[in-house]
Amino acid sequence: MTTDQCLSMVCTLPTDQQQQYANSPNIYSFLVKFPIYQCPSEQNELNVIKTIFYSGQLFGFFFSSIVGDYIRAKYLLLLGLAIGVVGVILVSVSPWVWLCVTGMFLSLGGCIISYNLTFIFITELVEERKRQTHKVVLSAIFSVGALFNVLWFFVLPNFEIVLLAFYGLPIVVTGVLFLLFFKDTPISLITKYKAEKAYNDLLYIAKINGIDNPDLTL
Repeated sequence: MTTDQCLSMVCTLPTDQQQQYANSPNIYSFLVKFPIYQCPSEQNELNVIKTIFYSGQLFGFFFSSIVGDYIRAKYLLLLGLAIGVVGVILVSVSPWVWLCVTGMFLSLGGCIISYNLTFIFITELVEERKRQTHKVVLSAIFSVGALFNVLWFFVLPNFEIVLLAFYGLPIVVTGVLFLLFFKDTPISLITKYKAEKAYNDLLYIAKINGIDNPDLTL
């Protein structure tokens, strides 16, 4: 029996009987957790899952663009992190495939919201001489992190553990640190905060940038 004939035979069986014919996987992945997408007749549904996942990126771009003028920048970034954490948890623990797919959508959308806003924070909070350096470092961290998170699957061959430990946990830690130690952007401080709060935070931002006596008069 050829490989194609074997696959055709297995795909005619009920779903609960197909798994016994599958090879023992080296990595516990999404397609191992939900092995119903290995038959050719189900490829269209798998394509829908991929489309929903990657459309999360469009959601992140459009959501942050549409509501960005109505929500404080710091809150919007934290909201993106929260959405990302919820998505990661859903992907990791959901026993239902479409709830897992919803988690994929949310995790990518939330990360895009927060990642894009970090460049706005750097632009508005960091003085000009250091601004480009910070942006280069941020881009490098994103790329290196993406590479290492893939490599972790060879150390911990379980996508649920990798997602929770190396996506979910770092997002939570980043959110807590950002909430406690970072100020909002100057434009948000001026337009959405009380004058005293905005003034004190702008003084703090100036001090971080090495400016001891800024002129904040209008």
